[in-house]
Amino acid sequence: MKITKIFTLLLCMMLFFGSITAQQITTVDPPEGEQGTTLNLTISGQNTHFAQGSQTVYFNQGSSTLWPTYFFPVNDLALQAQFAISYSTPLGYWDVNVYNAFDGHLVKTDGFLVKLNPNQPMIVKADPDTAKQGDFLTVTISGQNTNYFAQGTETVWFTQGSGTTIYPDSVNIISNTQIDADFTIPIFAALGYYDVNTFDLIDGYLTKANGFRILPYSVSLKELDEFVDYEIFPNPIVNFLFVKINPIQKTSISISIFDICGRTIFSMGEKAISSLYIKEIDLSSLSRGTYFVRISAEAKSETKIIIKK
Repeated sequence: MKITKIFTLLLCMMLFFGSITAQQITTVDPPEGEQGTTLNLTISGQNTHFAQGSQTVYFNQGSSTLWPTYFFPVNDLALQAQFAISYSTPLGYWDVNVYNAFDGHLVKTDGFLVKLNPNQPMIVKADPDTAKQGDFLTVTISGQNTNYFAQGTETVWFTQGSGTTIYPDSVNIISNTQIDADFTIPIFAALGYYDVNTFDLIDGYLTKANGFRILPYSVSLKELDEFVDYEIFPNPIVNFLFVKINPIQKTSISISIFDICGRTIFSMGEKAISSLYIKEIDLSSLSRGTYFVRISAEAKSETKIIIKK
């Protein structure tokens, strides 16, 4: 009889203390989400201490880790966390992890499911999709199911193989599906087709293969006549170069200077000029040698050779 009482007492103590120390993650709500979405999740626990001390929260799938945008404890038994699930996030089940000094490392195995989003993002087109060597132009990149504006930042670039990359002078995000990027095409840029690339945290890396083409620069002495009269002086130069532009009609212009290797030494653009425009360019730091000055108005351009003494 005494043995039975002792056994019953020990069993009750084990159940009591076990209920106190059995911290665990019980639920994740919602338990699944599609690629390309941002979700606010509630992570609930049992006998946990989420409101006490600092927490670490993350998902992992093998060696891949997904960190929250932010999280905060609601109380000891619940956490709120926001996760941005990019289109590059691997599909399938992810373990849900919470760590703090009181509960230790808690894991809910396969606690969250990342599902395929049927509306995958893509780059639809670049407009214009061609330019000549030395051109200064604004390229509008249009996407489908993209999240350009939602992220607030965006990286844009052109690539040809693994050796040639052209980055824009500036990027302006118009909407979730449109980016305007100002490009100065180097005078000695490799000819041919380039891939158009974008990156943001939600869409990941997007590429439109052969989406842009660079054509050779062709000299035509009459190209700019309908837009501007211009003069470049002095030549040769010592320290300062002056570019005088007298527009025949209101027009956008750009001025670029390149060395003999095609590297851009100077580049600037004006969206619209309607009266006499004079630009003074300090070239005192340049080494002696031969350089190229590219003047562009709208889609027309000319290149002149200058000598630095």
